Parts: sequence; C-alpha cells; structure tokens
Amino acid sequence: MDSLQFLIQGSAPEPYTVTLIRVGPDITISCSCPGAKFEKHCKHRIRILTGDKTGIISGNADCLCQVSEMIRGTAIESARDRYQQAEREVEMAKKKFMKVKKELSDLMQRTK
Repeated sequence: MDSLQFLIQGSAPEPYTVTLIRVGPDITISCSCPGAKFEKHCKHRIRILTGDKTGIISGNADCLCQVSEMIRGTAIESARDRYQQAEREVEMAKKKFMKVKKELSDLMQRTK
C-alpha cells in the first residue's frame, strides 16, 4: 500500500486533508472539504492531481511528484490528462472569444 497526505488551507479556518491511497491497481483520493463530502467537484483533490502547490501547508509540497507515480496507468491518470487538455482548450477558447469581442467592438465604433 502506498499513501500520501497533504494539508491544504482552504476557505475554512481548519485546513483540509487530501489523502491518496493506492492498494494494487485501486486508488482512493479523499478530501475533508464539504464539497468532497457531498461527492461534488473538489478543487483540492484536483490541485493535488495536477501538481498545483497552492494552499499546501503540510510542508510536503515536494511530494507532489509522487502523485503522478501513484496514479500511473490508472483511469484517474487518464481522466486527469483529459481534464488538463480540456482546461487548455477552455483557455484557448476564452482568448479567441476576447479577440473576436474586441474585433466586434472595434467594428461597431467605426460604423458611427
């Protein structure tokens, strides 16, 4: 069994605990935040999976590289990769939208 644990300062006074446990091919990633408790999106788990050190107060941020090793070859790794790709696509779409929005605004200014 491999395990890692991180304390992350979130919006509550008490930090949240993100725990990764791998037993053979099975991985469990839990967080003590309210969102995770109600099986909703949990940004703390996503941060840990994507290597984001934001909010880690447990002094073990250097252990984030071990997360990739723990999830290697799992469905979680594949889903994380798709998540990151989708995130990049959203950023590109936002930039494209802002460019077109500015173009439209400029054109409207010229037609006065």
